[in-house]
Amino acid sequence: MKLRGGRILPRNYVLPIQFGEYLATRAQRVWDELAKMSPVQSKKIEASFLNNIDRFANSPLREAMDHDFRLFGDSAFHKGAASE
Repeated sequence: MKLRGGRILPRNYVLPIQFGEYLATRAQRVWDELAKMSPVQSKKIEASFLNNIDRFANSPLREAMDHDFRLFGDSAFHKGAASE
């Protein structure tokens, strides 16, 4: 298995179920922390994001989000999408 430009090669591989559980647990922790965020903090983050939208537009994060959207559509960005 090799990591090249954000891709894991070869494309056909099997990972232990624990790895998927680990990723799901980490994602849940992120959702839990976001839910605790105050409205004031949310507004600050939104303002910072909008002030730096050009950086996001050319970022690897945006590319990854595009890929997720192509694979899963709108459900890629909704809590609980993986279990629906």
